[in-house]
Amino acid sequence: MHRRGDLLLAGDTARVGAARHVRRGPLAAQFCSPEPDSTRHQVDHALTVAEQYAKRPLFLFVNVSATHVPHGHYTGDSGDSWHSQAAALAYADEHLGRLVDGLTGKKRWLIIMCSDHGDAFGEDGYHGRGIAHPTVLNVPFAAWLSE
Repeated sequence: MHRRGDLLLAGDTARVGAARHVRRGPLAAQFCSPEPDSTRHQVDHALTVAEQYAKRPLFLFVNVSATHVPHGHYTGDSGDSWHSQAAALAYADEHLGRLVDGLTGKKRWLIIMCSDHGDAFGEDGYHGRGIAHPTVLNVPFAAWLSE
């Protein structure tokens, strides 16, 4: 299931239920686009959860909402574009580094970073993401095991 701003935790059924509450509860709005500081909120919460599970196995999934439309506010525009996408990614990158540093400073993690889809901003006349176009289908992927 794909939702903007998802923060899913597995390994403990109580935490999965809590994650569902967060997604729909009072914290949900601060995790979602167009909240301009959504990634900071997501990373803060992820690090808190990781600390709670410091002595147990944890699967942590953070779906960064800042790079999902609308993201024109990162450039001061009302519309979305390649420029606002790049600005949203630069903003998210600042906080994802803090997440990786916070997790790997205490124990080893398998970290996977990828995108669920791209967005077309006029390539070959296409706009959006619900299309079979290379700009939507070709996404980055990286995986590594921390030291």
